[in-house]
Amino acid sequence: MLALMCIAALLLCAGDVEANPGPKLDDVLTLLYKFQNENEEDFSSTKTALDEIKKAIEDLKDR
Repeated sequence: MLALMCIAALLLCAGDVEANPGPKLDDVLTLLYKFQNENEEDFSSTKTALDEIKKAIEDLKDR
């Protein structure tokens, strides 16, 4: 998340925010929300895979 905030800060600094701050800020916020959603999806799929592995290990132990 820290990396995303740094990227957002760099984008704001690189743009002409004094003349037209609206679109630049909207673009940054859109990117941040996109990355946040992708991270949540990745976390969910990773957790599901780890749960399946744990269940398989427990099944092997029970045999």
